[in-house]
Amino acid sequence: MRKKFKFLTVCIIFIIILGFGKAYNVYGYTKKTNVLEDNSQTSYAKDKTPSADNTLKIYDYAKLIPDDKEKEIYNMIKKFISKYNMDMAIVTINENPKSSSMGYADDFYDYNDFGVGVNKNGLLFLIDMDNRKMWISTTGKAIEIYNDKRIDAILDYTYDKISKKDYSGCAEQFIKYATYFAKKGRNGGDTIISTSKMIKSSLICSSIATAIFIIIGVCSHRKPQKNREASKYISKPLKLTEQTDQFLDKHVSQTRRVESSSSSGESSGSSTHSGSSGTSHGGGGRSF
Repeated sequence: MRKKFKFLTVCIIFIIILGFGKAYNVYGYTKKTNVLEDNSQTSYAKDKTPSADNTLKIYDYAKLIPDDKEKEIYNMIKKFISKYNMDMAIVTINENPKSSSMGYADDFYDYNDFGVGVNKNGLLFLIDMDNRKMWISTTGKAIEIYNDKRIDAILDYTYDKISKKDYSGCAEQFIKYATYFAKKGRNGGDTIISTSKMIKSSLICSSIATAIFIIIGVCSHRKPQKNREASKYISKPLKLTEQTDQFLDKHVSQTRRVESSSSSGESSGSSTHSGSSGTSHGGGGRSF
């Protein structure tokens, strides 16, 4: 029995180590393979991204914004950049060679070198006519300012315009509410939720849970079983001679139900992911 218990203990330790290894990629050969794959994916993604002058700020490839409106929108963007020290770009497309609107927005921002400072602070608004989707991509400081809840709020206001095919009005709404939240700044209760960190945590938790399950199984197997047969404890059979029902008391309990109310604050997290370039992005989108 001791040998069996030692063997199970070794198995548990191995499972935990394996979980940590997968979560933090401590195996050398895996890293080498991923480097080659990542380089290939990055090169492919860059080739599929149109080259653009990052000073123009408006890239109306789908021809949705009239020329007179484009000048007004450009001036709004320049004012935003100057005041809040974050970059901004608006892109419209008819065809999307990428796998998603998110991928196009992130890659357009990264490979055309948008962003202010070393953290590439800024945001990009994409109108993807191919997938019928709007997407907001955030980078650097913009990830902290534009949390998931604020991204949804901006999409609410822009959807009202794009659903009426008012594309220039949609772009103006985006700038208007991006400015509004930039003025408010980051909410103190916000957290940044990294997708890669969530995967690592789940691997570790699953390893620990498996180990605990095995330990409980071993302990319950070793524990002496209680005898549940009444015949082992009663030497003579019990004979029931009379049966009556007697009402003793009535008791009614009442519990007050309190409805939970949602918080009126803006505290929310910012979900992040890595683009093909390796840069961390936040953001969100909506179909129209």
